[in-house]
Amino acid sequence: DVGTDGSGAARSPLGRQNKKSVEIPSERDGYIQDIDGNALLSLATQNDWFVALERIPGDYVVKGMCVMTVECDHLQEDLRVVLKQSVAVGAYRSADQDI
Repeated sequence: DVGTDGSGAARSPLGRQNKKSVEIPSERDGYIQDIDGNALLSLATQNDWFVALERIPGDYVVKGMCVMTVECDHLQEDLRVVLKQSVAVGAYRSADQDI
């Protein structure tokens, strides 16, 4: 529910005014093996983004499935690539996830 804040300004689903939500999809089928949280935190801080992880390590994803949602004013293609690269997807679960 996007809604408004009472002043008529649009509010994103995550609650921040005048920000759009951009879904970042998986590039391939497989298990999420790792998420580079430091890279995501750095990007979010530098760009005033809110990043919501939709999947966690150990989850199985298919190509095109949303792995994270980013609230931002604008998302440049080069930064979209960096966000996708922060999620490692492989054919198998890692040994830590298989315990």
